[in-house]
Amino acid sequence: MIATTLPVSAQTLAAREKCRRMVALLIGRPVSWPGPVRESGEEVARGVAFHRLVQRHRLGMEARATGQLAELWQKFNRSPYFETRGAIFTERILQFSLDGVPFQARLDEVRQDGDQWTILDWKTGPLKETSLAFQPQTRLYRFALARAGSALNAGKPISPTNIKMVYWLVGLEKPIAIPYDQAAFEADQRFFAEVAREAKEPLSALPWPESADACYTCRFDSYCNPRPARIVSIPEPSLPRFAL
Repeated sequence: MIATTLPVSAQTLAAREKCRRMVALLIGRPVSWPGPVRESGEEVARGVAFHRLVQRHRLGMEARATGQLAELWQKFNRSPYFETRGAIFTERILQFSLDGVPFQARLDEVRQDGDQWTILDWKTGPLKETSLAFQPQTRLYRFALARAGSALNAGKPISPTNIKMVYWLVGLEKPIAIPYDQAAFEADQRFFAEVAREAKEPLSALPWPESADACYTCRFDSYCNPRPARIVSIPEPSLPRFAL
């Protein structure tokens, strides 16, 4: 059994889509196994800067954008979510645990309108729209609000039927809204219970990915698939001869 030290996040669940061993690998070690970094630094920096602008705007501070970020900010200005109205919780973390395994959802924004709750997620990069309702991030965020949202609701639980998740994408004029209900909540409960079970299983009991391609691009490849070091023979250098 691997002792869990880090919470299961949306990134952990996304990695699990390619390999069921990833949950145990990622949360069972405080330091990631050395591996290549494949995220676009420019794309990540743009997303971080945009989130900071939104947070400044919500706090009533000046939000000034330049260059490429200014174009993103103008698009956001035209969206229905630019206005700051009602109860808004920005950059919040919700945590819950299942069978002793911690889970964590980092929410860009949560809005309350009466008994209705909307989870907003800003996407400044590409996003696959296929089956968004079943993507790990969607499942984790909606479930977390239903499971642990009482922290935002004066200690009162939030019904799954009153929750929806909205993705605001730069490339789309209309945001993508995904509702929630009790049946989906119960399905997610079973899903996350299975994830918690996998987190506590020994690696030897977990299935390998169907395709080896997942291993070639994985940071844990050298850990799961150790290879013997190559022994390189170096020819002896020819030294000059001197006559005595």
